[in-house]
Amino acid sequence: MLDPPRLGTLLALSAGALIYVGATHLLPRAEQEGRPFSLLALAGGVLVAVIIVVSKG
Repeated sequence: MLDPPRLGTLLALSAGALIYVGATHLLPRAEQEGRPFSLLALAGGVLVAVIIVVSKG
């Protein structure tokens, strides 16, 4: 099992990777689609992920 500081570091790195992928790949793709629902769905997915992470806090 990982000690808490190392686990926190790994979780922070994985969260950063998720944010990077979302910002560089998903957001421009959603804007290209031209559908307002695409951006809303992306924002909703990010919000759900944040709520899950915060609730585990």
